Amino acid sequence: MPDLDLPRQGYDIIFSNSLLHHLLDPSALWKTLLKYAGPGARIALMDLLRPHSKQQAQALLNTYAGNEPEIKRVFGLVIDFDTRLPIDEVAA
Repeated sequence: MPDLDLPRQGYDIIFSNSLLHHLLDPSALWKTLLKYAGPGARIALMDLLRPHSKQQAQALLNTYAGNEPEIKRVFGLVIDFDTRLPIDEVAA
């Protein structure tokens, strides 16, 4: 994650949605949060959780994208399964 040039430090609220799994080094997000969060800041992080198996990923895809065209379903399965981080990869 490149060094950010935000307008200030000490933000009261920081929200991140589906960024963490895109980072090669998840610690970059934690370092950025420490740098820019003010005292008592509220931080909300949401991200994807990798299914335990390709079969579980396929079942989720069937449930939530069952009516999508085949190309979208195949692409979604590969992207979703291969990019989500397991808890132990981000818990440090």
